[in-house]
Amino acid sequence: MTPLEVWSIRRTGEDSTTRPSSCAAIVSAISCEPPMKRDCWAPWRVSKFRSNVPGFVSLANRNYMNLLEMPVLFYVICLMLFVSGEVDQTFLYLAWGYVGLRVLHSLVHVTYNNVLQRLTLFAASNVVVTLMWGLFFYERFTAA
Repeated sequence: MTPLEVWSIRRTGEDSTTRPSSCAAIVSAISCEPPMKRDCWAPWRVSKFRSNVPGFVSLANRNYMNLLEMPVLFYVICLMLFVSGEVDQTFLYLAWGYVGLRVLHSLVHVTYNNVLQRLTLFAASNVVVTLMWGLFFYERFTAA
């Protein structure tokens, strides 16, 4: 028995002996939704839980999650700079610039939530962190 016949039996309750084998039956069996398709639970889908959580709470939660993703690289580079003793004026300006951009990003996110402005601030903050990493390694490799 082919998989198509097994699927057709599940879908219609008929096997190949009780239904005529024709192209129309095969085409209709192929065009229907597969019987295995079901709505599975996925914890990363926020839309299933939105009805239970007020909007301002989910917005603050998403903002907090944004603050835990990219800043890890910022925390690591700051720790590396501190441990290596290479903190200078340039890194301080870049670090405070990053913090300021992230604060602005959070303010836009929790107030009027303009996606284009949020994206611009997020991209600018990522450029600052990338500059910090690049400058750190550039100074490390050119000093040797």
